[in-house]
Amino acid sequence: MIKTGTFSSQLAPRPEAIRIANTGSYVIAHNKIDCEWQDPDAIGIGVFSQFGAWHLEHAVVINNDVTMSPPPGTVFGDFSAGISIRGFTGDNLVANNRIGGHARAALALDVFPLSPRPQGIPTNNALILNRVDDFEGAPVARSQECSNMQVRIGMAERVGLNPSEEA
Repeated sequence: MIKTGTFSSQLAPRPEAIRIANTGSYVIAHNKIDCEWQDPDAIGIGVFSQFGAWHLEHAVVINNDVTMSPPPGTVFGDFSAGISIRGFTGDNLVANNRIGGHARAALALDVFPLSPRPQGIPTNNALILNRVDDFEGAPVARSQECSNMQVRIGMAERVGLNPSEEA
């Protein structure tokens, strides 16, 4: 079990209880995370790459239990999420996780890094059968540029979401 406590470093932006980055072969499975950070951009599990040459592909995030429980009154930022996929990433699978508590989003796909640096857009990612019943916030949030993905929450399946469609 990972229990963060309420205080995170003020020097490192977007604290993540579990973080995988850049090239490699990754499986994040069977973890229990209680993310209590008051940081507005706190993330339970982060999957990202900030460099196009180090594209993160084929990561598997499966069967995790993530609870986002920041202190009352926390105002969420643009990256706050239970599970976040961002930047130069593609063909990743996020499946059968349970995300509870409250944050900007249970699951998020975001452009990263921020301008003026070259921006990576997550592509071809699958968010399958993740449970967000006990979550307050958006079930799925994504940057408008993110497309060509599969989202299936509970029994409602939506394939090939366009940025104008709701998940």
